[in-house]
Amino acid sequence: MRMQNTVLASIVCAGLCVATASAVPIFSPGFEENVAPGVFAGWENFGPNVYREALFARTGTRTCKMFQNFSGAENYTGVAQGFDAAEGDVLVGTIYAQHVAGDTLRGLNRCVLKFDYFDAAGNYTVSSPEVLMIDASTPTNFENIAPQFTVTHTAPPNTARAKLAVVFVGDNVFSGGAAWIDDAAVTKNGVAVPLTNPSFEDSGGANWIYFNAAGRTNTGVARTGTWCLNTNGVPGAGFSPNGAFQALPVTAGRTYKLAAYAAQSDLFGAITGFADRAVLNIEWFNAGGAQMSFISSVAADSTTPLNEYRLIETIGEAPAGAVSCRIVCLNLRFAPADGGSATPGTVFWDDITFDDVTAAPTCLADVVADGSVDGGDFIAFINSFAIGDANVDPTADVIVDGTIDGTDFIEFINAFSAGC
Repeated sequence: MRMQNTVLASIVCAGLCVATASAVPIFSPGFEENVAPGVFAGWENFGPNVYREALFARTGTRTCKMFQNFSGAENYTGVAQGFDAAEGDVLVGTIYAQHVAGDTLRGLNRCVLKFDYFDAAGNYTVSSPEVLMIDASTPTNFENIAPQFTVTHTAPPNTARAKLAVVFVGDNVFSGGAAWIDDAAVTKNGVAVPLTNPSFEDSGGANWIYFNAAGRTNTGVARTGTWCLNTNGVPGAGFSPNGAFQALPVTAGRTYKLAAYAAQSDLFGAITGFADRAVLNIEWFNAGGAQMSFISSVAADSTTPLNEYRLIETIGEAPAGAVSCRIVCLNLRFAPADGGSATPGTVFWDDITFDDVTAAPTCLADVVADGSVDGGDFIAFINSFAIGDANVDPTADVIVDGTIDGTDFIEFINAFSAGC
């Protein structure tokens, strides 16, 4: 299919001084998840012996178990998850790992942690030095107090993507033993990278809700990977909305940007009716689950160029009382009498992102944003800092990086002392 990755934003946030964007984790943004035993959503498996197990989980109920493939030669088994990176980015990856009594690593078997790097064409370039996590000499039987291991590295030249990789290196003499891993995390230049399914809880098929004539497809039209979302109307029907959505928590007063790539193909039938269109929505909901309002951008209609993915963005502030939203890829097909086409057009979607792009305050100490710095700001900051979770209460996230930590405390105290 002749698709080009051109960029055309449908909404531009004019005049908004945006702070460093913090990504809101969404499940399977490229619709890549598979539903199969031992396949982890968001992770790439390699080697035959990777399993999702309900044993020795550090958090939740699931963990990842891996062991060698007994090929008679040194062999490699493991999992990896990728993210965007660039030359000079300082990457820090962490994961918890252990082996347990009764199935300890033996011989030269070992489990290591590293970053792998890729160029803009997707070609592997180089890896970071490996961090040894477990081998036959490692103390065993940690069970639910598995230690955390860290790999730190600066992305080399020509980097466009990086992957956090956990590799079980099996020896050539069929030695036994298994590694158990859980709770991965990555930061890039001090900002958290949203990994999908870091605790190996999901094996796929959750979070995205497909409705009417919509679903995943691997017919060769994906922008990245092999799968994307396919939406079209029901032939012969009247009004036929269809698509996929995912619910996410939000904080009233914060500004969010939803972005997605959308495309039509001359091979699968394009939109022709003047009323038919595909839209990208953010729908706001209150604590009672009632929809309050929504914002929308047109992703495709009868005037949209074919055979190229276009970047569509929807941006807006969560209204007072909003506690959640739905991000929606929606194809609206109308009856021919209402301006719709007799044959519904197909729209493909891929690579969804949803970010908190709230502007940093003019004065870091004015956390309640009332134009003055006083005891009310101090109390609000301390209460939020005690919670320590920017997703629950972002008030103490004064530098708007998605985390609440000592940097926020120091910046607040300095600003409060200066009085802005």
